[in-house]
Amino acid sequence: MSAKVRQLRPEAPAPLSPERATLADAIERHSAAARYIEQLRGATDKAFRLVSEARDAVDRAEEELAEARRDEPRLLADRLLGLEAEGPSPVAIATDELRRAVEALDLAQRTRDSLGTREGDGQRELNGAALGLKHAIAAIVAPSEVVARLLEEYADLRRRQALLSTLLWHLGQRGCLPRGADHRDDELPRDAATHATHQAALSPWESALKALETDANAPLPGADDDPSPAAA
Repeated sequence: MSAKVRQLRPEAPAPLSPERATLADAIERHSAAARYIEQLRGATDKAFRLVSEARDAVDRAEEELAEARRDEPRLLADRLLGLEAEGPSPVAIATDELRRAVEALDLAQRTRDSLGTREGDGQRELNGAALGLKHAIAAIVAPSEVVARLLEEYADLRRRQALLSTLLWHLGQRGCLPRGADHRDDELPRDAATHATHQAALSPWESALKALETDANAPLPGADDDPSPAAA
């Protein structure tokens, strides 16, 4: 096979690591559960409309039956006098219509209730899928080298902070610090510049974690050796 033909053939995607494969399964489970809930809610809205329409039909059938009963004596008298042709009883017809309307209302209500039960089950599945997705993401992020580097940097800074805090405390005890100088290690600066710096540091992580909810290959910020492919 020529090199040109090999170049035209698309390369097969690298296999996912076990952790990324688990994440891909968790993403699919969560997406399926979310789609099912969306379908259930649409069907439930339709079922509520059917119940409302069926209840209106029952109300109309009750009114028609009441009207037929009120008119029944006149109709029978006209038939006895030969003024009205014989035929089915309007009361019987209205009674049958009411029976069918009540049955339709009962079916609509039971359908609505069945969907409500399914929505409860679906919501529990969605909650479980969301928890599984959270754990799958954590299984990738927590042991990553980029997080290990962050923790190492944090430990170094804490050790440096502890040293500086001790030095400044001793100086402060001897009145050798400027008036109003704050050297306590339990206070963080809250100025706008610090807030902007924090947001700039958090933003890539927020984007990466959001991406991992739908893409098992999404990289971590600052990861030189992203663990998406399985080790050869």
